[in-house]
This record gives sequence, C-alpha cells and structure tokens, in this order.
Amino acid sequence: MSGTIAALAGLGFFLAGLHMLSEAVRALSARHVRTGLRALSKLPLSGPVMGILLGALTQSTSAAAFVCMGLLNSRAITFPAALSISAWTGVGTSVLVFLASIDLRLAALGALALVAVFYLAALHRHESGKRSAELLISIGLTLLGLAMVKETGQGLQQNAWAQEFFIFASTSWVYGFLIGLVITLVMQSSSTVSIITVALSAAGLLPLQSALVIVCGANLGSGLSIVLASSHLVGLPRQLAIWQAMIKALGSLAVLVPVLLLAALGSLLEPDALGISLPMAIALAYLALNVSGAALSPLLQRPLIALLQAIAPIDTERQQYAAEFLIDEAAEDPETALMLARREYARLVGLMPMALAPLRLEEEGGTPHHLSSGILGLW
Repeated sequence: MSGTIAALAGLGFFLAGLHMLSEAVRALSARHVRTGLRALSKLPLSGPVMGILLGALTQSTSAAAFVCMGLLNSRAITFPAALSISAWTGVGTSVLVFLASIDLRLAALGALALVAVFYLAALHRHESGKRSAELLISIGLTLLGLAMVKETGQGLQQNAWAQEFFIFASTSWVYGFLIGLVITLVMQSSSTVSIITVALSAAGLLPLQSALVIVCGANLGSGLSIVLASSHLVGLPRQLAIWQAMIKALGSLAVLVPVLLLAALGSLLEPDALGISLPMAIALAYLALNVSGAALSPLLQRPLIALLQAIAPIDTERQQYAAEFLIDEAAEDPETALMLARREYARLVGLMPMALAPLRLEEEGGTPHHLSSGILGLW
C-alpha cells in the first residue's frame, strides 16, 4: 500500500509540475512567441526549428497543435508553415523522456533549493522574480515526480498483480499497443505514458519489445486525442488537427513495423549489446518515431493534403457567416485572444458596407443580397 501511494504521489507531482511548467513558460514567453516565430521563419529549415522549440516549451503535442491553430487563425503563419511546425513538435517533447532515463533527484532538489533562495532574498516580490520562482517550482516538481515514479517502480516488481498485468501485456504486441493507445487517450500525453514505460522498464517489469510497442501505441493515441479535442473545429484548424494525427500514425508505423519484424526473426537488439541502458533505448525510440513521422511528412504531403480536404472540406458558403479568427482554445492565452478578437472585429467592420448595401437597394425597390442576413446575424 505504501509503495502504491508513493507511486501515485510521484505521478501526481509529475503531472501537476508539468501543468505548472506549461503555464509558467506561457506566462514568461507569451509576449515574445509571435515575434520569435516571425524571426525564425526567415531562417533555413524554419518549420522544423520552430516545431521543435514549440514542442520543447509546451511539452505537449496537443498544446502545441492548438498554439499553431491560434497562430494560423491570426495569420501569423501560413497553412503550409503550420503543417511543417506541427509535424516537428513531437520531437521537442522528447526532452522529458530523455530526462526520465537519467538520475533526476539531484536536479529536482537543486531547482527547489533555488526557490528557497528566491524567497529568502525576497526576490519573489517583484514580477520577474515571482515568474522565475514559479518556473523553478514547476521544474522541481516535474523532475521530483519523475524520480519518484522511477524509484517506486522497483516496488512494483514484487507485486503479483503488477507482474500478471505486464506478463499479459507482453503476450501479444496488439495488447501492448492498445494499452499505450488507451492510456494516452485518457492522459492526453504520449510523453507521460512513455516516461511511465521508462520507469517500468528500469524496474525490470517490461522487456524492450513490449516497451517499444507501448510507446508506439501511445504516440498514435496522442494524435487521436488531438482529433477528438478539436472535433468542434472546422476548416483549416480541423485539417491541422487531423494532420497531426496522420504524422503520429506515420511515426508509429515507421518504428512498430521494424520492431515486429526483428522480434519475429528473433534478433531484436538488446540495449546491453549497444552499450546503452534500457531506459535510454526507449527514449531513443520515442525520438525516432517523432523524427521519422516528421521527416516522412514532406514526401507524402500532397496525398495527405488531398486526404485532409476529403475528410474535413472547407465549406466557403458556411464560413463566410462564421467567425474566421476566433477559436475557443485561444482563451487560455489572453494576449492571443485579444489579438484574434481585434482581427475578427476589423473583419466584421470591413463587411458592413456590403451588408448595408442590400438594405439601400431594398429601399429603392431592389432585391436584398443573401449575404446581408448572415452579416447582420453576426452583429
């Protein structure tokens, strides 16, 4: 019981710290994100660079996808650029998975020790000091949670129920793949599921093949969670969400197929033969499936875009009456939300002459244009 409570406590620290880290980074960098993206867009390979940085900052492909949607709606980036950025965000999220493969407790305590220095020196009373302290707390909690999850995983090795469950997951690659997919749909983070897999593998509960299959399932589950969360969107934002799921599927296939082939031949390489640890091998596989999906996307971009247009076609007749710039997810970033609201207001003001012209024609005996009812309905 104490081991279970400690494991859940470590997971709680990690998830809470990860959420706080996302909020702290957003508060520190929200004002500079658009400026930085515009500057980076002028560099070679700007799409991959921006995608990796955005994924590293948010540590969530779902959050990064919705950031891309906001930037797309605000016209800060074009649709092709959004596709390129979105494809590479998963690579940035691999940072935490690599951190999970090394000793984190000392780094976590160091970050929390710096928080104590901030409070003892009264640096938290200033806005910048307060934001920095919040960032350090979130980093400390995230790393401490990761360390606790890894340490308590050793206790599960002696648990009969845990042993039975992981033996069952190892009997067929389908079971492991579905476990990774379903858990990720619930947690909405493939990196979190991959980190838990790293901890269980380090405890000796999961062999390499089963761990890799679970990570592949988690990667696809992350893409499906974005599709489900964006089901209310239409047009280009909806296409961008489905594109993210397609990239995840490509990456999962690119790693899963070789793993299954090697396992069938009985020649799956063991980490010891490569001179690396089992957790590091899983972290490298997580990175490989994100890189492979992003690298394959330009080669398959034309058929994938044709498929996007078939799955989520743009209804121009409907969209001329709908809000063009506003999306619900922008409400989490007040500055972005206000910018989008200003753009939407300017668009409506620009349409007013067209909306009022039919009314003048009606007074003169003409026929009102059908667009006027839609525009006036918006007002």
